[in-house]
Amino acid sequence: MKETGEIWTSFSNNSILYGMPNLEVIDLSLSSITYIPVDLFKVHANLRIVDLSSNTITYLPQTLFTANSKLHSLFLSWNRITVLNESTFETILPGLETLAINDNPFFCDCEIEWFISWSEDHPSVVQGWTDGRYQCNTPPDLHDTDLQKFHPDCASHRNLYACTLTTSFLFLYMLSAILVNFCSGYFAYMWFRVRLHLRGYEEIRDQPRQFRYDAFVAHSSNDEAWVSRVLSPMLEGRRPRYRLCIGERDFVGGVPILHNIRDAVETSRKTVCIITRSFLRSNWCNYELQMSQGRHHLFDPRRVSLILVFLENIPDRVLQRYPLLNNIVNRDTYLRWPNNQQHLPLFWARLRQALGEPLGNELLVQEEEDIEEDVV
Repeated sequence: MKETGEIWTSFSNNSILYGMPNLEVIDLSLSSITYIPVDLFKVHANLRIVDLSSNTITYLPQTLFTANSKLHSLFLSWNRITVLNESTFETILPGLETLAINDNPFFCDCEIEWFISWSEDHPSVVQGWTDGRYQCNTPPDLHDTDLQKFHPDCASHRNLYACTLTTSFLFLYMLSAILVNFCSGYFAYMWFRVRLHLRGYEEIRDQPRQFRYDAFVAHSSNDEAWVSRVLSPMLEGRRPRYRLCIGERDFVGGVPILHNIRDAVETSRKTVCIITRSFLRSNWCNYELQMSQGRHHLFDPRRVSLILVFLENIPDRVLQRYPLLNNIVNRDTYLRWPNNQQHLPLFWARLRQALGEPLGNELLVQEEEDIEEDVV
């Protein structure tokens, strides 16, 4: 069979055409067709002529002619086609000898620019192009405008789009950088909680929280002597006694340090960061600070659970190089180790006040569930 001219009012059963893969000419003009299936011509590799004129087709699928590279004549005039996607025609454009798509209600914007440019380069192929039979229907201010006279400023449109896209990308990049600087601890902590949940560890809701330590002491190894000889004896050796988590003493051997840090933050009511220049230079110390920030402040901003103790005087210009710490310093009250021995009693009193009441002598002491339980 070379040709069909039968009236076709429905494509509910595409197998009729699928059963004739060797068709070279298909004439479905004047058939009251409104809808074209995406794969209508997918088996017709030898198709050369298609006539779909004088129907009520509104849209052409983008893959309609993908398998029809031999098509040389296409008639689509007198339909209701508004938009011409370049991807619909890209397979057949090189071999087209006749294209009739006149007398359709085109929507004129930058999407039709490709067709105008191609038609101007191939006026002998596009039937009726020089006769004014290709006109804009919408938008209203362009109604009845010949496509030959429609010259949209698409370069500016594309530049505006590119500028908008670039600006949006830069905004998202800057936002991501801010989140990394100020919220990385929160995300690290949340990932830790997800991993625990996947392993089968899940807190029982509506139960009091259990802590093992009053405070986790985050410090540089260079400040280990001060922690063990000054801080620990004062807080653990004098009443009321606090139970501290100190890395070199309480971290579990053979366990990755990241896990030890996360466990220390998770099982301590508070975190005490001993701030020195060595602390600032230590990646592990900064990670401990980030984890503690995520564990405490973001879950319960009203509860001060991150305590900063400055052993050294660090200028503001140096602190500004560390956005997370600088943000905490500007937001929360912190303690300074006094140079004057007479001020030591006040320092220890303020530190104990910040730590609050100790858990006691039991290994695991329960504390009433805080606001974080409503978030996690």
